[in-house]
Amino acid sequence: MHEGVNLLKAKHEMSFGFDLNYVRTVQESSNFFSRGGVYFNPTYTAQLELNSSGQLTPVAGSGNSFADFLLGTPMNGSVTSMPRTHFRWIAASPYLQDTWRALPHLTFNLGLGWNLSTPPNPVGNENYPHEFDFNTGQVKFAALGQISPKIYNIDLNNYAPRAGIAWQPTFLHGTTIRAGAGTYYPAENAICELFAITAPGVAIVQSITNQSPVTPSFVLGQNVFPPMTQVKISQSFADNISGTLFNLDSKLRTTYINQWSLAIQHELASNTIVEVDYIGTQSRKLPIRWNADDCSVRGSLICDQSVRPYKQFNYIYAAANEGTSSYNAFVAKIQRQFTQGLSFVANYTWSKALSNTEQGGAPVGLNQRGVCLSCDKGMTGYNVPRRLVASGVWDLPIGKQKRHLNDISPAFDRIVGGWTLDAIATFSQGFPFTVLAASSTSMDPMTNFRADQLCDGRSTLKNKSVRSNGHYWFDTSCFAKPAPNYFGNSAPNIITGPGINNWDIGAGKLIRLSEITALQFRADAFNALNHAQFMNPDSNMSDTNFGKITTAGPSREIQLSLKILW
Repeated sequence: MHEGVNLLKAKHEMSFGFDLNYVRTVQESSNFFSRGGVYFNPTYTAQLELNSSGQLTPVAGSGNSFADFLLGTPMNGSVTSMPRTHFRWIAASPYLQDTWRALPHLTFNLGLGWNLSTPPNPVGNENYPHEFDFNTGQVKFAALGQISPKIYNIDLNNYAPRAGIAWQPTFLHGTTIRAGAGTYYPAENAICELFAITAPGVAIVQSITNQSPVTPSFVLGQNVFPPMTQVKISQSFADNISGTLFNLDSKLRTTYINQWSLAIQHELASNTIVEVDYIGTQSRKLPIRWNADDCSVRGSLICDQSVRPYKQFNYIYAAANEGTSSYNAFVAKIQRQFTQGLSFVANYTWSKALSNTEQGGAPVGLNQRGVCLSCDKGMTGYNVPRRLVASGVWDLPIGKQKRHLNDISPAFDRIVGGWTLDAIATFSQGFPFTVLAASSTSMDPMTNFRADQLCDGRSTLKNKSVRSNGHYWFDTSCFAKPAPNYFGNSAPNIITGPGINNWDIGAGKLIRLSEITALQFRADAFNALNHAQFMNPDSNMSDTNFGKITTAGPSREIQLSLKILW
């Protein structure tokens, strides 16, 4: 529900109101792999022969996986059972704003909002939410009355002030200066509530494997994946939980973003403007995930298993809103409005984005050391330091009512007149990537472990030509697997991958068929110059193609199209 009131009074344009939403949803991973998966090999339909030990074994190449499927004899399979948790919450956002035209060439904008969202309430499954007590090492359950099913409390400190100014200096004709700043809050989406539900006995995993290649132990329709039920929550059950545990921070705070900008725009001519901007953002309380029971030691990269405080667990996958990120950018722009058949716009961006948490809801955590989450700060995966994009449209001056050949016959005009050319050119540096290594710490694989960095890697590569150096993008000798029981010393996203040099070119023609109908023809060439747009190299030391580029973006594509307009 949205209600608002606008009030115009003298030089003020005021608005105030509120948004009110009642949200109902199902916890995001409640159906994760709930149907399971079974996998078939050409095993039980294969011919048999005696091996050197006198045992029957399948003859290679003699069976058929689909035939095994028809027999219902899988090689292995697994299924995950997790209760469907229905969440409900209320989000309310009252606001007020005033736009004050103080002078004909000076305008101020002031506003204040308040973003409130009640914690998601698990309706119907109030017993399953849990919380790990890091002081006692015990798991507390809502079913036992030890915690609230909502896990965390409402955050009342979500004020959203904002201010802006637009000024046209009288002593700088054709110039406009704009500046603004504000605090913003994303909408609640219950994305991390699974961490309060997933626990041994609640999220149950069944796995099957047919060990014998001759006589299957598990057959579809007989004994594969029997019905599962969640464990009844009792104090005895809570006291004896082990294995892998998920945990949601009970002091969770709302994510917020501070943004600010300064823009100076100047009119070079009646149809051409230039603009330079500075844009900055600072995000706080971002979601972050890590192993809260790892072997990391403050001030050292060593993995010391003796310092793990909760050895009854294999892994405590913790989620909290403790991540940070920042983005700063300089943007330059020039734009010519469509005049005399020509328009163009070009944007250049010089920026840097840093963060200490993963982006895009990655299932595997970026953070490899629980005692130093700030040590994982580095370039974000979407950081592109420099990018230039230019585009233009040219209405060719040929044909009736045009500069050239304006006296041609209507029939000839249908062929040579009414053509437009357009192009988009993109020149950009690439995306950064992280150099990974196999774990040397005996920790659970839900963490991305990084390699040891011995030198820069990119600048030390003598031959940087991918086409002649074996497709290598960086010097692989600059990286090594960490010593046993040590974490890698490299930071996330330390090397920037290949950039983009791309031209998209098109031509179009509009053929008028009647007063109300027309035929539009277009010919477009994407990546028209057929430049190889290399993707990031293989950055995992365990792979045979480590350091090499093995994939590229699409080659030239030509598209012809006809469209009838009426």
